Amino acid sequence: MRSAYLAVILVVILAAVLGYWGISGMVAGPDTEPGNSSCSYSQLNYYFRESCHYCQEVAREESLEKLEELGVKVDKFEVVNWGMYGIYQTPTFEFGGQRVAGYKTFEELRQLLGCNA
Repeated sequence: MRSAYLAVILVVILAAVLGYWGISGMVAGPDTEPGNSSCSYSQLNYYFRESCHYCQEVAREESLEKLEELGVKVDKFEVVNWGMYGIYQTPTFEFGGQRVAGYKTFEELRQLLGCNA
């Protein structure tokens, strides 16, 4: 009988925690709020090095600025030492709990982020 009460209490606590955090916040997947972005992912972390040729190409093509125009919030992180942020190759793009390393065109990034426009 005592273990049944304990099980009920644990279920109630678990339900309260999941309700507080929101189940969707625990799953890596699309993270947009309606109306904020035309993309499945509204947040992109971009890791770069100043000396990286492909990073310079991303900047020259203004790929990140174009994503911002679609409503994606882009945070940029300069990798000064390899291993910083767990990064060993640049450019690296991080979104929805996944990382994609290597040069990507704007069109490739748009598709990866599930952008409609």
